[in-house]
Amino acid sequence: MANHEAEPKSRWWRKLITVPGVIATTVLTALVGAGVTWMVNYLQNVNFHPSDAIKLSVETDPAKMSGVSSAGRSAIIPSSVSTSGTPGSGGCRGFHSWVDKNHGIDAGKTVVQIVAQGTTDKPVLIESMNVNVIETSPPLTGIAVACPTAGNAQLRAIAVNLDAAPPTVDYKSDSNAPFGFTLSKGETESFIVTATATRATYRWKIQFDVVVNGVKDTLEVGAPDGYTTTAPPAPYSAWEWDYQDTWSRGDPSTGSLTYWGPASGPLPPAN
Repeated sequence: MANHEAEPKSRWWRKLITVPGVIATTVLTALVGAGVTWMVNYLQNVNFHPSDAIKLSVETDPAKMSGVSSAGRSAIIPSSVSTSGTPGSGGCRGFHSWVDKNHGIDAGKTVVQIVAQGTTDKPVLIESMNVNVIETSPPLTGIAVACPTAGNAQLRAIAVNLDAAPPTVDYKSDSNAPFGFTLSKGETESFIVTATATRATYRWKIQFDVVVNGVKDTLEVGAPDGYTTTAPPAPYSAWEWDYQDTWSRGDPSTGSLTYWGPASGPLPPAN
């Protein structure tokens, strides 16, 4: 006896090999593929954040920055710190790291180098840079130290005035073009930022406004706690490093120098 009930079911696949069936199958496959592609792109965009498209690295030691002098730096070390070691011989290259090891704070100015690199196929527009002061306090007192310079200070690409309210950001370029950079994948830009203070102690942060794939966001640059810069030490109050093995401090009343040694021993605070 023939199985008449099973016959219609066994013939459904034959319709797929007809011309209309092939066309319908092709269209259905294309629609499914397009749907999957759309869903993948949608999920990627939903989960995408501008910070995923840019890598930011920061250097705060002038000795490790290309084209930046290590000289002409001042710092304040807390009086409670018993200083040890020396900046080393051969100039001021070891001054910043010595200050850092002795828990000192930049005085007068802080120099930061920022390197930004694009990391995805999406172009990254660095639209603007802002500086926010998150804490202000009186100038620090303690052990003032300096590594002087015998030459002129070099021009800075980005100058920040922390004394202004809000802080001002002044960008200078050889072409006089305004601030704004677009990074492709693997492309890098380097920024030298010099922040100055004369009136107080400031804890501050750098922020970049970036646009990626139509999404705009503000990214903080550097350590979560930001940077700290205090006012410069009073004239003749700082112990100055002679680039070799001796600290000295001038006395304006007599015009003489006071030397302190051994150089690796604890320095006394200003009188």
